[in-house]
Amino acid sequence: MIISNNQTITPGDEFDWLTAIKPIKGGKFWECKCKCGKTTKASKWHLNKGLRRSCGCRLHTPPENYICTICDLEKPRSEFYIRPNGRLFHRKCKGCVINTQKQYQIQRRIKILLHYGNGELKCKCCGESHIEFLHLDHIGGWRLQHHAIIRANHKHVNIWKWLIKYKLPDLPLRILCANCNLSLGNRGYCPHNNPEINATVQCDKELMMKRLAEIVKTRIKPTIKTKHYNFIDPKGNPTTTTNLSAFCKKMNLHYSTMSKVSIGTRQEYNGWTKNISDSPVADRQ
Repeated sequence: MIISNNQTITPGDEFDWLTAIKPIKGGKFWECKCKCGKTTKASKWHLNKGLRRSCGCRLHTPPENYICTICDLEKPRSEFYIRPNGRLFHRKCKGCVINTQKQYQIQRRIKILLHYGNGELKCKCCGESHIEFLHLDHIGGWRLQHHAIIRANHKHVNIWKWLIKYKLPDLPLRILCANCNLSLGNRGYCPHNNPEINATVQCDKELMMKRLAEIVKTRIKPTIKTKHYNFIDPKGNPTTTTNLSAFCKKMNLHYSTMSKVSIGTRQEYNGWTKNISDSPVADRQ
């Protein structure tokens, strides 16, 4: 119990883990007994302000309960994810983390189905609209090639994560419910006798593999721009380098000063100046 600053303390008052025993030095300090069994001294001002709550053992003892930052409920320590060193990963309980992940997965699934379903959340064969039953169908039967590309380039990534990672590429996919998709895959036709679904579509699987490989290659390995440093040496000759650190070591120059010359905050250093004619500003002018 924490009382106000101007209230007097009597023996037996509790301040979290501390219990007041007797006053010391005219009541300015109090001898207190901690919950761990040790006795300690604390000032009256610290006790009333709540600045002293234990003998110091509480600093090394984790609290029993935490307040979740999502549901704002106080829950025991076992309901949180704990690191090997004993600290928490975050102040989010396990239940809220699982619910957040489920909500994200549902939103991700809806986003993908809306994209490949042309804005409609229903099966193209029977019209089933429950999202729990809807799946993606690879038109032409290139599902194995798709999974092979995913396994070859990523770990622990399913088809939904792959489509989001590569920003929903233009691929021959459509929405079918679980029944229509299973029947079409195992028997080659759907009992609903939809001519658009039962029509045999030929897919060049080798061409599809090349298409998937191009998507992975262009998105995973972006082009890296190389920075060029253009200078004029003391003799007046233009010099260009892409590694300023190695260049300064070779020419026995100061790196930070040469970097200032390259960005224009310093005009000259030991006869070295910036080559303005090769700079992007000069090219635009």
